[in-house]
Amino acid sequence: MYIGVILALTAITGLFWTGLTFHRRRKNRQMIKFVVEIASLPLEEIPDIAAGLAVFLQNIHGIDLKAMSYREQVKYILGNYLLFWHREMRSYIPVSLELKPESQKLPIIASGAYLGELVRQNVRAEWKKDPDILLKAPGLEVEWSGEDLVSYQPFDLLLLASLTGDTAKAEAASLCFESQAVLDEHVRNLRRTNVYTEEEQEQAAGFISRLGTVSQVLNIVNTSEMQVDVYAVEPTWRYPARRLVTCGIGGRAMRIPDGHGSAAPDRVELLLDLPADWPIDGDFWDDPRISWPVSLLKSLAALPWNGGTLIRQGYAVPWPEPFADNTRLSGVLFASPAMEEFETSEVKVSPGKKVHFYQVVPLYPEELDYRLEHGTRKLHELLGEKFSYIVDPQRPNAVTGQ
Repeated sequence: MYIGVILALTAITGLFWTGLTFHRRRKNRQMIKFVVEIASLPLEEIPDIAAGLAVFLQNIHGIDLKAMSYREQVKYILGNYLLFWHREMRSYIPVSLELKPESQKLPIIASGAYLGELVRQNVRAEWKKDPDILLKAPGLEVEWSGEDLVSYQPFDLLLLASLTGDTAKAEAASLCFESQAVLDEHVRNLRRTNVYTEEEQEQAAGFISRLGTVSQVLNIVNTSEMQVDVYAVEPTWRYPARRLVTCGIGGRAMRIPDGHGSAAPDRVELLLDLPADWPIDGDFWDDPRISWPVSLLKSLAALPWNGGTLIRQGYAVPWPEPFADNTRLSGVLFASPAMEEFETSEVKVSPGKKVHFYQVVPLYPEELDYRLEHGTRKLHELLGEKFSYIVDPQRPNAVTGQ
């Protein structure tokens, strides 16, 4: 498996890898393993898993979910799912995943399936897996009155709630699907607040075009909640790299947690620099060894949307495995971009709305470990002044020297 990191996984790891202790990292590795397990859940099993949970709760806990309203069911599941486990639970839940008998994972899987099936009873929706993100948990594609689709990710929401201890986001997201009318109003609000206006899109695209000639525009996300393109910028005499630049992430402001300062950018776009001869046409999408940079940007684009994860200079996000089979790179650092031709890496797209551009720097696991132990500044010193932002899948590891 290659790039395949789920959108919520990037949110989860972004939230917890900013910690400074290895205890947190070990805990996060366990969660990553669980995410991988959920991603392998067959879609055809989900309805039976949901039905099994309802029977289990009725027979073992005396809870009749069918007697509750939609809102009552959502609140009950989210308020109690970690208390569902019972030694007989596995006999009710027909899941093919190999889980330990005492595993607390089963209540999360069963509850995610139930929430998804509950939504399917109220609106037009189908279970789907994103083929471009191999480790993404199953989610729902939901129809609304517009031409595009809305996504609902119950497994991702439960994972995030389990990590943070806060179910408010999962509850708010789930209640949006109470009816078709509620969903339509929710999506219209999203469109007003989370997507660039035509004028803002032009301002952001104009800034990108100043980096060089834009040879292609790749649409990587096109839903009611997200509209993100990747602009392929050709090499210039100033900077001999083919640059991939996102346009659309900044349509939604990130929530800046308390203590991060009011000056922290709340709207961002991302750059990833490739060698000048890196192919991005022809059979590009058929070969993960060359398409992983775009898949990487697609995953990172979801950070502000899933879990409200902060993208900021010096922050890092790990991957559970290498991006492709021709590299050991498996994580990224956000850094100031190589934009010497500009006085700033920030663009004003509309009054009161500025978007900051960050460089995506792929790293090795040992380099991520080094950053956790010694800090980002020491990592930059270790990489050295000659370190290039231009991706080299086989570059020497700054920690091991190999």
